[in-house]
Amino acid sequence: MTFVPKFELCEPFDHSEYQGRIDRFQAELERRGLDGMLLFAVESHIYLYNYDQISAWFFQVLIVPRGKAPIAFVRHADQWLVQQSPFIKEVHTWRDVDEDPIKRVAQIMTDHGLAGKRIGIETTSSYLDAHSYDILKKYLSDIGITLVEASDIVGDMRLVKSPAEIEQMRKAGKVLDITAQAIFDAIKPGVRECDIYAEALHAMYAAGGDQSAGPIPIAAGINTLSFCHYSPTRRVIQEGEAVTFEIGGCVNHYHAVGLYSACAGKATSEMKGLYEEVRRTVDAGRAVLGPGVPVSKVAEAMTATLGAEAQKDWGIHFGYGTGIGACLTWHDRLRISRTSKYTLQPGNTMTLFSGRMCQNKYHVMSGDPVLITENGFEDFGQLSRGPFQSLG
Repeated sequence: MTFVPKFELCEPFDHSEYQGRIDRFQAELERRGLDGMLLFAVESHIYLYNYDQISAWFFQVLIVPRGKAPIAFVRHADQWLVQQSPFIKEVHTWRDVDEDPIKRVAQIMTDHGLAGKRIGIETTSSYLDAHSYDILKKYLSDIGITLVEASDIVGDMRLVKSPAEIEQMRKAGKVLDITAQAIFDAIKPGVRECDIYAEALHAMYAAGGDQSAGPIPIAAGINTLSFCHYSPTRRVIQEGEAVTFEIGGCVNHYHAVGLYSACAGKATSEMKGLYEEVRRTVDAGRAVLGPGVPVSKVAEAMTATLGAEAQKDWGIHFGYGTGIGACLTWHDRLRISRTSKYTLQPGNTMTLFSGRMCQNKYHVMSGDPVLITENGFEDFGQLSRGPFQSLG
């Protein structure tokens, strides 16, 4: 018998939670007339089968025939990790010295009776690069497989959280507040952005959280114009500078995400005024949140608080769905925008946010993590709604 170690990994849900997801996934394959699915998104692997690893930039795929268990094709180094899932019994591997590993996917699919069939594929996944897709498409075409874009299947399933998932999100919200408070406590003139980041990581782990999908963007002064799309640097924060940060409080891959602003030292009235404008926008969205509300209505309410110039920068979208995060993203498919066709449902989880920029000098922002409930909504965190603070 082949040796497989039993790792001590996170198992946030019981078997029935995953089986319910698998059953709904399989039912959707049948409804769409798909004979199987190629799953590339790490989030899909985690959501359906509790398979998780961090080297997803290497080619890997779960081949899921309709009505049957998944077959894994992964890099040899990840064999034992995928075998931790009780739902994945068949595992094929490739090694770095293999000349053409992707060709083997076609053989595996042929062996499982999938040649000539209609197969869904997650083409929008960032874990399927263009080069690999071109090679895969050729080999599958050679055996008569018709590929059908189906990235929305698992992505849409993930938008509505189960009661068990919501409990994970609530735990993540507690980690979020603790981490945010640690950052507020660390902000003062003379410290580096990365010093604050170190305090945040310690607080997050000490609170029982996990590493979030990406680094916590912490920026000060001119760096705030990166709009929380850059990692903390060794830049020293100066007196009177705005500081912004975006945290994904994380527990078992579930993320409650908040956006925050403060001042290192004494804040100006201009800075406070901009922040108040930001909160008016976010609060306008909160005022209409609830089940049965079109997402576009939420975005329109928030847009109405903006002047014409601000709409050019901040009227595009006002947030995103949150939940499972992995490998640099904690976003669900949902976007809070005026063009969205989605209607909110109980179990949706998201972050509503807005921001303002001052004459190309600095930026302030705020964002609230929320859950849509049967009667309205619930906050996952508390500190994002606080007043603008002068710290240090």
